[in-house]
Amino acid sequence: MSELTSPSLTELQAQRAQLDRQIAASTVAPLQAAHALLQQPSTAALADELEPLLAQLPAGDLAHVQISNVITVIRAVPGIIDQELARVSALVGEPE
Repeated sequence: MSELTSPSLTELQAQRAQLDRQIAASTVAPLQAAHALLQQPSTAALADELEPLLAQLPAGDLAHVQISNVITVIRAVPGIIDQELARVSALVGEPE
């Protein structure tokens, strides 16, 4: 039987970095698509149209909470997607 040698920490880190780049590369297109959808005027209009309904619902009511969550997602997630897109784009662009 031949003795198997374990990869060094440096080799394992290089493998992980390569996998991270491959994963990042596979997520760029879906992130771009999500960003485009969330930036559409109709998406922002939905949040604007939902907001006045909150005043008509009891605070803490399930519908009030869920509508508030939708508004928050519509307004906050595009920034989060931008940050993630920048992160994965930078990772994809890193030299090997």
